[in-house]
Amino acid sequence: MLRKLMKAEFQATARYFLPAYLLLIVLAVMSRVTLSVTLQSNAFLQNMFVNIPTFVIVTFYILSLIGVCVITFLVAVLRFYRNLMGDEGYLMFTLPVTTAQHIWNKLIVSLVWSVCSVLVCILTFFILMADQNLFSDLADFFAAVGELYRQGGFHAWLITLLLLLFLLSCAVHGYLQIYGAIATGSQVKNHRVLAGIGFYLLFSFAEQILTGFLISGGVFFLESFFRSLTWNGELLWTYEAAVGMVELVLAGLTAFELVLSAGYYIATHQILKYKLNLE
Repeated sequence: MLRKLMKAEFQATARYFLPAYLLLIVLAVMSRVTLSVTLQSNAFLQNMFVNIPTFVIVTFYILSLIGVCVITFLVAVLRFYRNLMGDEGYLMFTLPVTTAQHIWNKLIVSLVWSVCSVLVCILTFFILMADQNLFSDLADFFAAVGELYRQGGFHAWLITLLLLLFLLSCAVHGYLQIYGAIATGSQVKNHRVLAGIGFYLLFSFAEQILTGFLISGGVFFLESFFRSLTWNGELLWTYEAAVGMVELVLAGLTAFELVLSAGYYIATHQILKYKLNLE
């Protein structure tokens, strides 16, 4: 049933994202063309016919870039609020679907669209930089990256994996924090939207305090670690120690994000399942 939910969710949200992606790509191509004309035109043509159109098109491209980011965030928030906490919730919660499936549906679809938005933005950057040397530069870049991974071996791949997991956990944490704030705010009879915003700010403040304590503990741990590598006042720093420290930090940050995500998920699930308030 989760697959059917996700299919319906993708169909409902694609009408927002696909036109935005298409517009962004078209504006990136137009920006690249007008910038090329600007660079190749003489001063007279530049001042009269090129600079203003180029400025306008590039401005629209930048605004569209920002718009894609805003749409990605707003669609994720509004779809959760309207489908599950608004009037549509009366229909959604009559479906033979568990509360967990409702939450995972919204979360997975939002994550997929977030990744797509990032990839489309990166694609438009490549379009803006496109020239006759682009492919050779990319080949040199990937060759250098390949050599870096060859030299780094297992640790290079592990750090990359941990970094990707950390970024994914940050995205999961961000969305689940919003879901948790919306669900908690729904328990307030009046001004539920304002209550949701207030709970989001409260959660963020609590996280900052918790993060401060963890940073203090991390600093203490690092000091102890560096002392263990000190001999006669000299730091015995090795490549293995440096790589191990990076891996440990990334793993710790990822675990922290996942713990927070689990807390928000449990809170959201319990509220939607046992204390749902659609009034």
